[in-house]
Amino acid sequence: MNVKTLAENPNKLNECLLLIEESFNYDKNHSYKEDFALLTDSQNHENCYYLEENEKVVATLFTLPRILTYKESKLPCLFLGGISVKDENRGAGLFRTLLETIFLLNPQYG
Repeated sequence: MNVKTLAENPNKLNECLLLIEESFNYDKNHSYKEDFALLTDSQNHENCYYLEENEKVVATLFTLPRILTYKESKLPCLFLGGISVKDENRGAGLFRTLLETIFLLNPQYG
């Protein structure tokens, strides 16, 4: 499985959101897209990662790059969210694959 981003395939956003909302037992009155608008915003799609199997999203991991500043120190970091894996794919190391790939692609972040 290859790690992909929503920037490459923005039409997968709703499928990713559905998986996240199912994983976190969202009810119909709430929306991950609204709750975490900074993560899901189209300007952040290059930081929204997912894995597919048979053209279906099976795992997601969204990130939000930020610079934390304290006095004169600046620390680039990635906030993580939207972490989900389809029930039938849990235990197969998909989250690990996503996380390791993200840190390989973004070595500047802590």
